[in-house]
Amino acid sequence: MTRRPKVLYIPLWYPSEHTKGVSGVFNREHVMAMKPYVDVTVLHFMTDYDRKGLSLGMRSFEDEGVLTYEITTGLSPIPKTSIFTWAYNLYRAIKMVIAEIGRPDLLHAQDDNSWVVGKYARKHGIPYVISQHWSKILRGNLKWYEKELFKKSFKHAYAVLPAQHNSKEAYKKFGLEVNVFWLPNTYSPDIFYVWEVVREDILVHVSGMTHQKRVYDIVRAFGKIEKRYPETKLILVGDGPNKKDIVTFVRENGLQDKIIFTGFLPKSEVARWMQKAKGFIFPSSYETFGCVLMEAMACGTPVLTTRVGGIPGVVPDETHGILVEVGDIGAIAEGMASMIEDKHQLDTLQIAEEMKERFSMSAVGQRIAEIYHQCINGSPGK
Repeated sequence: MTRRPKVLYIPLWYPSEHTKGVSGVFNREHVMAMKPYVDVTVLHFMTDYDRKGLSLGMRSFEDEGVLTYEITTGLSPIPKTSIFTWAYNLYRAIKMVIAEIGRPDLLHAQDDNSWVVGKYARKHGIPYVISQHWSKILRGNLKWYEKELFKKSFKHAYAVLPAQHNSKEAYKKFGLEVNVFWLPNTYSPDIFYVWEVVREDILVHVSGMTHQKRVYDIVRAFGKIEKRYPETKLILVGDGPNKKDIVTFVRENGLQDKIIFTGFLPKSEVARWMQKAKGFIFPSSYETFGCVLMEAMACGTPVLTTRVGGIPGVVPDETHGILVEVGDIGAIAEGMASMIEDKHQLDTLQIAEEMKERFSMSAVGQRIAEIYHQCINGSPGK
């Protein structure tokens, strides 16, 4: 197939005015990366928790040249049937969009919607692939019926495209039969790049402030060294379920003058903090990829992180970042000190160039197009 493939992209998460522009940003970045090479339409299917019943609401618009459909469904009036209502309405939504745009060459599902997308694809003879970002699958925390649904959708997919680089081994372990292409997340070099400024005495963390991100570890480690470096500030970017308690913890430990909470910021402002910082701190307990690590490294910023999940796909060894064990407060503190004192010995300019070669939108967009061509032509990867 030499023409541009026609793809209907159906993400589980996607940024919108309903999700405050945060959820599923990585999916939109994949769409923008593939746009020069693929005729892509997005179907963002959402639940309106204030509405009951089977009615669907639909609006369509152009998002930087990409035709995007937002279709909303209500909840079933019978709570225990909500999953069936959701699945039925997603199936209807796919049918509605295809009636408008015509038959695609490929359907692209994601995680928990793949069994519905797969059912539609099999019925109509359309190949499909599945993006896989949900850490629950890789950790083996699926309920029995979820496992059976994924087994079926994975088995009949032309390929599964995990964000985590070593997912194939995990799939085998849990009995999921699948062809695999690693599809890393991507970033824009127009936003995240090495900015020729003098680095300031600041350390930065960016996250949704959940337990998984272990922000308490960061604050505790900073508390161990802050008196040694009275001019250094810790910048915590983001918002989330643990933020209120973390703010209280900071105040109770007398660190409110040294730790700054910015709240949610657009990517351009996140990049500015990264570009000015002496280090980026991210000691997460699990990640399928670690987008913010990739972005910080693209800015030429040293990173400190953990050897968990998909992080080694981005930070493979000690030549790319400071690696610590999960929960090792002492190691995090000393890593922070080496960043503040510029003793980390990381070749940050070379690392930034490597990020661009591996994960920029151009590189990943071409990768997606190659995967689509292979799947449509019936030669999925292994």
